Amino acid sequence: MTKMTRSEISARLFAAADALRGYMRDPVDLMAGLLVLKRAHDQPEFLRPPSQDVWNWLVSSGDKGCSSKMGEAFRTLESLNQGILSDTLTFLTHGRIPDSALWRAIQELNSVSLADGDLEFTDTLGKSFDAYLRRYAESEGKGGAAFYTPPSVAELAVRLVAPSEGNSVHDPFAGTGSMLIQALKFIKDRSGSKAHLRLSGQELVYGALAQLNLLLHGITDAEIRQGNSLTDPAFLVEGAPERFDRVICNPPFSTKYDDKSVSYPERMKYGWATPAHADFMNIQHAMASLKTTGRGAIIAPHGILFRSGADAAIRRRVVDSGRLVAVIGIGANVFYGTAIPACILVFDGEGESGTSTRNDILFINAEREIVSGRTKNQLEPQNIELIVNVFEEEAQITGFSRLVSQDEIAANGYSLGIRQYVDSHTSFPPPLDAMALLYGGVPRGEVQASAAKFHAHGISIEHLFRERDERYYDFLEEGWETTAARIAELGSTRKKALLREFSVWWNSINPRLEVLRNDGQHPGESKSLTADFAAALAPLGIVDRYRLAGVFARWWALHEEDIRRKSVQVDTLGEGLRAALEAQVAAELQRLIALYKSWGERYGTSLADVERQLEAGRDVLNQHLKSAGFAWP
Repeated sequence: MTKMTRSEISARLFAAADALRGYMRDPVDLMAGLLVLKRAHDQPEFLRPPSQDVWNWLVSSGDKGCSSKMGEAFRTLESLNQGILSDTLTFLTHGRIPDSALWRAIQELNSVSLADGDLEFTDTLGKSFDAYLRRYAESEGKGGAAFYTPPSVAELAVRLVAPSEGNSVHDPFAGTGSMLIQALKFIKDRSGSKAHLRLSGQELVYGALAQLNLLLHGITDAEIRQGNSLTDPAFLVEGAPERFDRVICNPPFSTKYDDKSVSYPERMKYGWATPAHADFMNIQHAMASLKTTGRGAIIAPHGILFRSGADAAIRRRVVDSGRLVAVIGIGANVFYGTAIPACILVFDGEGESGTSTRNDILFINAEREIVSGRTKNQLEPQNIELIVNVFEEEAQITGFSRLVSQDEIAANGYSLGIRQYVDSHTSFPPPLDAMALLYGGVPRGEVQASAAKFHAHGISIEHLFRERDERYYDFLEEGWETTAARIAELGSTRKKALLREFSVWWNSINPRLEVLRNDGQHPGESKSLTADFAAALAPLGIVDRYRLAGVFARWWALHEEDIRRKSVQVDTLGEGLRAALEAQVAAELQRLIALYKSWGERYGTSLADVERQLEAGRDVLNQHLKSAGFAWP
């Protein structure tokens, strides 16, 4: 029997949801409940199953009384699994849906088997529901923001806090539980399928959906509690809010709050925000939820970085605490429901002594590290890889990242505006050289500053210019437009050398890929292969190691399932990675072409050239006039 793939299950799930279209605005929780019910039928070890086959009983009901039977099936399964399904299924009865529409949806789900042995991979069901959530959020527009954090943003937040085996990981604004799911995926990718995290979360509106989503991803020991984390934190230890090793969250942006309703006010040690903007209140709750050695990542609107009034006072105290590790701008139009730019704040716990010795903050301006989509901008694997690598190394890259001292931030009035410290648009051309404009030539200083970029591609100064004097080069006799058109060809030799090195590397890692076939568990292999790929090719200098890591990360994300399928040839996968590498080299060369063209546009024609052209034109005109019998002074 052919095993069920993610696309096949997703197609049936989409069809089931379409059957309910027009009868209910928010079908995601009902779809999750039906999938859990079907999964419990197909894989009895998944949950404690009822003695009666409630799924087949529901299917056989036809389109008469289907809704009431579904409610009874939900109540039965929940009553037998109170520790896991408490208060998650019983509220899913939707009497307003016509039995005929509900039965059509159930029939669609009945056409697939969700038993372990019938699924292509162990994570097929979870990924299928992820695809449904993403499509639903896209179709909902603004409403999708209420519960859905894009998976790429969740992955980035998790990788920034990098949980370790056995950590407690908490999301106080859990939504659908996507960040907790990403946390477990992170640790399993590095430590194996038996890796364990203690996962918990609190959610005001979608708590039941979060619990069901975790179950669909095979997570049965996570704990989601319903309620408002800001006013009534649900996880308490000895009468105080519990603290965790890692906190990751995406609180709702700029919502109102009532300061009189906030319990445990000691959490707000840095101050109280205005009731119109709860952002810094949510941030402080997340910070207060960290153990002394913990780390947290909180997604927030850009406004909190420079907003005045009460927010400014809180921001000053937060900076002075030394707990703020990084401020990362991830650009605009990434989230559903809002086009405003967002940022991620990374915090440390208070430290064993209650104080921090951190004296600087890493700013990363990743607003241009996004890919434009049809309706939304997206963080893609190569973007995430770059951000995480720079964060882990605290690397300082012009126009992208910079370590900024607390003293400098204080001197700027405690503003954390990212562009104030790292402006991705600061690569302005140098001032025009007046002598070059008057008499021609290209300033040597400008050329030499970028010579290494051309040399990396095997392109020397002699390929681009000819000597003039100690201060200037001249363009070649062929003209700068012709030279610019030859740059890609000039770089072809080094490109071939890079591709030869790639072939050697690919052949060397073939055995490692072979053991990953058919859902093999090899913890840390993707991270190791990414590092090996960059280490093997970076020494050639054509593409830097950050971009190489991004090339591999994107390829891996696109082909992760193909790598696990025996039906896909390893060499075919290699062709895809080679093509991605070639595309990156082409992009690097295109940047060099644009740079060379900018010199041509700036210095290709001098005032002296214009005067010579005018003089030559005047001579030609005089000759024509004389031949026509006109005398011209």
